[in-house]
Amino acid sequence: MPQRPETVARDWLKTLGTLVAGNLTRPEAELRLTAYGPLLAREFPVEAFTQDTLSRVARDLPSAFFPSYSELCRSLSKVWREMRPLPQLPAPPPEPAREPPTDAEIAAVADTVQQLRAQLAADAVARSIQAGETAPSPPPAPRSLTLSDEVLAASYEQIGTPIALFRAQILRKNLQKTSPKIAEKNASDAPFSPPDG
Repeated sequence: MPQRPETVARDWLKTLGTLVAGNLTRPEAELRLTAYGPLLAREFPVEAFTQDTLSRVARDLPSAFFPSYSELCRSLSKVWREMRPLPQLPAPPPEPAREPPTDAEIAAVADTVQQLRAQLAADAVARSIQAGETAPSPPPAPRSLTLSDEVLAASYEQIGTPIALFRAQILRKNLQKTSPKIAEKNASDAPFSPPDG
């Protein structure tokens, strides 16, 4: 059965009196224990009256005298503030289930992003004009860095090594399978000539 808080505080005070005030008379000690015990038990939780807090408070107080109630509370408050366990925070509530976005929502977000980009670009141009700079010219359109299958096949044939000829043969067969129209269009392209050297 757990002890009453007043009893725990009183026992803690008895030990403190032994540590800091060896010259205290018995009637004086009983009087202070009777007065301080219930007050401390109401002011602090039972967990504050430990050997660790006792050691720290005894070192903090001036020796040879039993402290006044205010000195004792000040010292124990400081020690308990540093040593008390932190309260456990409740777990955050689970996030509500969310339906995946609809096509309309995705399109709306994409449209908003596009409008914001356009607005940011327009703001940048306006700021550069206000600063006396000329408006930047639009970047050139990206050019394709890939070769059509027909041009690539013709290049392999020009190289003439067995592996290159084999690759050219595979590309031409794939072209014939995919679409005769594509094959006719690509046949009209000029073959790619690899640079010398």
